[in-house]
Amino acid sequence: MEANPEIVDSNVGVADNNIWKTIVSVFTSPAEAFSQFRVRPKILILIVLTFVLAALAAGLTTQYQAEMQFDLIKKSTVIPPQQLEQMKERAADASPLQSIIFGGAMVLIFGILGTLVAWFIGSFVMGGQAGFKAMWGATMLGGLIALFGGLVRLPLIYAKGSAYVSIGLAAFF
Repeated sequence: MEANPEIVDSNVGVADNNIWKTIVSVFTSPAEAFSQFRVRPKILILIVLTFVLAALAAGLTTQYQAEMQFDLIKKSTVIPPQQLEQMKERAADASPLQSIIFGGAMVLIFGILGTLVAWFIGSFVMGGQAGFKAMWGATMLGGLIALFGGLVRLPLIYAKGSAYVSIGLAAFF
């Protein structure tokens, strides 16, 4: 029995829409990942994964981030010393639960805002044809690289006891 050429030809070039494979491909072959994602963007898992990774990083570094923010603020010459002391106390009592919720939410909110700007410029100024869902998904896929970079920083933050760390060969030596 001979195969129907129309059925065989219709399957050629169909992208595998496994979102987990696409996520892994962002790190191994980004061009392939984004071309697969463009065929049928699935963003629900990306939204959840982005929120969880950002919340995890924020929750695990709450105290160090609060101390870093206070260090930056205390250099201000316009804040009175009494208010600086209150800020220092608040930094010492930083809540990991607040950091978890706001860390995850802020990454999603800023991702949406950045995507809106890119979508507006691409669609209306440059005359592109991408939909918002595809643009937001591509933004989140690209953002996964930075989120995993933040998780790579965690052992360095704990080892140094400060959020002032950098990633690179010098840090590991």
